[in-house]
Amino acid sequence: SSSVGSGAARGFVIGENSTNLGPQNVYILDTNISAVKGCVVYSCGGLNISNLGILNCVNAFVVYPSSSQAVGGIFANNMQCDTCSGTGMQIYSNGGPVYLVIIENSETNANGTSSSNHGVDIQQGGGTISGVNFINHQAVLNWGNGVLIGPSTYVSFSNPQIGKNSIAGSGVK
Repeated sequence: SSSVGSGAARGFVIGENSTNLGPQNVYILDTNISAVKGCVVYSCGGLNISNLGILNCVNAFVVYPSSSQAVGGIFANNMQCDTCSGTGMQIYSNGGPVYLVIIENSETNANGTSSSNHGVDIQQGGGTISGVNFINHQAVLNWGNGVLIGPSTYVSFSNPQIGKNSIAGSGVK
């Protein structure tokens, strides 16, 4: 769906036409993405991210496996998903499982143009999401929620800084 980052002008697309865990041991190191749809992960086993800036995109970082795909083992350190017109970080299941996601020292700030755009949005849509861990995450000044968590299993935030969200209107989110 275009809301999660399909179509033209995407920065990184991982495993879009792959099945199961798709590409293995993918590394994104010391990279900046701007003015595109950011990074979309459909299928992958072992995605390692270090020092990734995704700025001024539509949606910054999207995980979206279909029923024939899976995403397992995302390890990210120092990821910045800021000032996007959509949601900063979306971890969705479009039928396929998402598991073992560890995101450290990250931020999703100043994202969105409406109350339906959040800093982090975790939603299970027909598949399962389990083992998602954020360590030292900052979600500030987003139009919707700083963090929105739908049905999922074992989602944790350790030492977060979440505040001054709901820019769409006081008390809206």
